Amino acid sequence: QPPLTSPLLSLVVYRSASFSNSSQHKFLKSVRGIFRMRSSASCSAIDCTPSGFFAFTRIPAQVRHSVTAHDGEVNTVKFSPNSKIVATGGSDRKVKLWEIVGGTLQIQKTLEGSNDGVTSIEFDPSGLHLLAGSYDNSARLWNLKDCELKHTLSGHGAKVTAAKFKFHLQEAVTGSHDRTLKIWDLNKPACVKSLQAPSRCSDLVCSNYLVISGHFDKKIRLWDTRLGMQTDAMALLDRVTSLDISLDRSQLLSCSRDDTLTVTDLRMNRLRQQLRAEGFKCGADWTKAIFSPDGNYAAAGSYDGSLYLWEVLTGSLVTSLSSQHRSSINGVSWSLSGEYVVSVDRTKTANLWTDY
Repeated sequence: QPPLTSPLLSLVVYRSASFSNSSQHKFLKSVRGIFRMRSSASCSAIDCTPSGFFAFTRIPAQVRHSVTAHDGEVNTVKFSPNSKIVATGGSDRKVKLWEIVGGTLQIQKTLEGSNDGVTSIEFDPSGLHLLAGSYDNSARLWNLKDCELKHTLSGHGAKVTAAKFKFHLQEAVTGSHDRTLKIWDLNKPACVKSLQAPSRCSDLVCSNYLVISGHFDKKIRLWDTRLGMQTDAMALLDRVTSLDISLDRSQLLSCSRDDTLTVTDLRMNRLRQQLRAEGFKCGADWTKAIFSPDGNYAAAGSYDGSLYLWEVLTGSLVTSLSSQHRSSINGVSWSLSGEYVVSVDRTKTANLWTDY
């Protein structure tokens, strides 16, 4: 099998838990068949560090700053493309934008408009727009030039668990507990296609024509949005809680309720590592695991408030950092500069981690 040829393949997803070699091979072959490279124009708008996507990854060692981020559970966190702004979403219906100033999180703006808790946050590649999913069965798009609500994407019959951009196609994809994935034209805005799934969606990633979704029935599904249909599926050992992909688009990562993170090498079409650790336990159906910017490490928060980091190449545990969260960690985000990690938990807290 020839390798995936571009380090700028647009967003894809990696999967957790064990699966058979034959099903994995078929699944990854299907990915190759319909995946498309992201337009170079979409990357040129990103205001990131001079060296590109990241400088080098620093391993967090301690909490530099801790804040009470929301009036309730903090569900999700995401760094902006320039690594200067952190967005958090909470059960208080708000999205908050924080600037890192002198190693501290300083509130800059609160985005309002959601009628229920925020479940998912994503910046577009230019950093000019923010998309958020919500328990109120909708997703919302804000223009960050003026921090005004631009569109509300309504039509799901249950909470929206994931909302992602499709980059330069001016489209977005949402996944929901109503067992559908919806594709939205952000210029109208309107739902232009609805994909029916057999199970509730927990997370998804997408490229121009490819959507990969994780589900409560322990399966990952591959969709070709041009055909409007599912093209493949892969069975795991337990419910999928999150999906992520390395920046060079060569590795997939998943987290599942069997307390396993799985790394798949997309270029070699093989399972690379399964990441486990004594004491690590996936605390919720929405626990997120992520890659470091260079793809060398994976990070996830545990039910006891500890932050775990693994080395991807060896599968070994690098560190577990405890006593900084009082409850289960819901989400983690690593800045593209490689300098900072932010983790958020069920008791209102956001922690900024550094290596010093």
